[in-house]
Amino acid sequence: MLATFIDKLLTEDGELLRYFATMLLPLLAVKLLPLPVHLQPLLWLGELANALTAKVLHTNRAANQQALAGILALLLLVLPFWVISSLLLYLAVYPWFFEMLILYFCLQDLRFIRIASEISHTLQAQDKALARRRLSSWVIRDTQELSETGIAKTTIELLVTLPAYRLLANLLAYVLLGAPACLLLAMLWQLQQCWWSQAPKYRYFSQALSWANQLLFWLPLWLWRLSLAINGGFPWLFKRFVIVQYPELTGYQQLCALSAAMLHIELGGPQKYAGNKINSNRYCFGNLPSAPDIDRALSLVKAAMAFWLILLSAIPVIWIALRWFYAH
Repeated sequence: MLATFIDKLLTEDGELLRYFATMLLPLLAVKLLPLPVHLQPLLWLGELANALTAKVLHTNRAANQQALAGILALLLLVLPFWVISSLLLYLAVYPWFFEMLILYFCLQDLRFIRIASEISHTLQAQDKALARRRLSSWVIRDTQELSETGIAKTTIELLVTLPAYRLLANLLAYVLLGAPACLLLAMLWQLQQCWWSQAPKYRYFSQALSWANQLLFWLPLWLWRLSLAINGGFPWLFKRFVIVQYPELTGYQQLCALSAAMLHIELGGPQKYAGNKINSNRYCFGNLPSAPDIDRALSLVKAAMAFWLILLSAIPVIWIALRWFYAH
């Protein structure tokens, strides 16, 4: 009887189960078999972006010329690779395999959760130099002179924002528009990481990219704020509206502000890019962060991620259970 039920389930609901497996298996693979850094296509894109920037970005030119150069560089880097990758999906005999591969590549940055834990342990061992080196490959800002507070701040800010851009954005894009949309969002965010708009050098060059990302990532950021608030407890579902109500804050900054309030710490503040000190918003809701606060942020982020992963896993399980119930 069980064999008959499984055969019927695969026949009638095989496509639905494959759909959820395409999302869940890459997440499992990223956890158990992370891709080495030198083999990650999105990092290759970042290296290509930096090489192109060295040739086309001239900060001594007018702002509109820098902005135009940024738009042309963006199109040159994104369109060819995205179109070719999307065509492969439609021409492939087994497109589901390539969809899983794309999601696997797009989710690689989630390994920062493990890196954040290592940075916390390193700081607690009073090895700030090693902590800076581990952090330096993840941010464009200067890390050579960061104090323990600066390392903790930077780590927490990246930790609480990254799942919105990598986990939720990719899963949501796949559900709504398919794997090509996942790849496009991942490419745009990778370029944003290379051309960070707060860095003076990229102020005008990455303007169009920054606006596009604020629009495209609005829903994933909103859902991620919601999941953080849920895991912080019932009162935060209402407090979060007060904390993020300021219209001048971007979605990234709203996440930092909410996380600072939930952890009762201070985030934000001055940052250095290529030796230039830039003032940015402070989100002061408590003491300056330290290594133990990274662990607290990790617990918050893991709980919020678990909320979405359990929800995603529960849908096919409930569906199979209902099939079994009505079959008997």
